Amino acid sequence: MPWGLAIVIALAAVANWYSRRPDREDDDNSPWLEWLTKPVVTVGLIFGADLVDAADPAQQRWFLIALAFCLFGDLALMWQPELFRSGLVSFLVGHTAFVAGFAARSEPAPVWSIVTCGLVLAACLVIGVRRLLPAVRRRAPRQLGPVAAYISVIAVMAVASWWGGHWAAPTAAAVFAVSDLTLADNKFVTERPWSPVIVMVTYHLALALLVVSLT
Repeated sequence: MPWGLAIVIALAAVANWYSRRPDREDDDNSPWLEWLTKPVVTVGLIFGADLVDAADPAQQRWFLIALAFCLFGDLALMWQPELFRSGLVSFLVGHTAFVAGFAARSEPAPVWSIVTCGLVLAACLVIGVRRLLPAVRRRAPRQLGPVAAYISVIAVMAVASWWGGHWAAPTAAAVFAVSDLTLADNKFVTERPWSPVIVMVTYHLALALLVVSLT
């Protein structure tokens, strides 16, 4: 990835994290900063994934499709919060494309990264099943099916990442699981001031690691 593009992505990401800080309600510019920077990060990573010298061209194509659906999900969740289900479906399709990309490469990742991902994924699944799903059933029963389906798909994606060939693949999957769990916990269980920042930091890190894993 060109250094210039990497710098633009990094600056946009930091600005986006700043826009999600706990005291953002007191800043009239914060919504505009979020709307401007969030798509820039994802679009920049799409260009980065296209420009990287990929180890497997088929995996690269699948990842580009996945990142495009992540962009659709970003826009749905950012501009129309009531379209939560639409954003969820977009990310669900994106994770399915990531799975296809890992399957296309089908090369074992380093053992240490697989073990780390497995432990984090297990912790996220336990919290999701024991804490998140009951809360969704109580507070938003219509969302229970989509949320359960999403948990299943991201679990499959995380396991598929073990055949991503690069240490960054399982690491990205684990970070993605943490990001999604934090988002869902904040929405359905308990709102926490710093959750939006944590969600975006881990989300951007996960996408960046997935792009790195193409090499």
